[in-house]
Amino acid sequence: MNAKTTIRKVLFIAIWLCIGGGMVSLLLAAITKKNNGLCKDYTISIEGGKNNLFIDNKDVEQLLFKATKGPLKGDPIAAFNLYELEQMLEKNTWVDEADMYFDNKDVLHVSITEKEPIARIFTTDGNSFYINDNGKKMPLSDKLSARVPVFTGYADKKNECSR
Repeated sequence: MNAKTTIRKVLFIAIWLCIGGGMVSLLLAAITKKNNGLCKDYTISIEGGKNNLFIDNKDVEQLLFKATKGPLKGDPIAAFNLYELEQMLEKNTWVDEADMYFDNKDVLHVSITEKEPIARIFTTDGNSFYINDNGKKMPLSDKLSARVPVFTGYADKKNECSR
């Protein structure tokens, strides 16, 4: 009886070791395949800004091409540092949030949330800028003007102190 339980325990442990080894092998093979894959395509989606599109797909493509020093298609997936690319996109004046990921078909998905101006301010010096919902200044866009409330007579802090 004692030999039977010992054999059962050894078989049980051996089976679980084989299952664990198989899982580790599959995991390593999947990681290797994923890292050796090439970027086949990319998609860009821009959200936010109900009617305003201060940044478009071409702008995002140019930013990504500049950051990766060339076209995205055909580059190894392992060469992409998605975190750094997201941070670089978020430094753009009109980008609030950027998310990037690769799907199972080696397609890069870029999702951008655009900042939305809520007011346009004209200063007493004749300058103009937008303010977003966080109260941060945003420059004017060359593409279009937002249909937002306009406030005039804003005194710059520099001029307030001298008066």
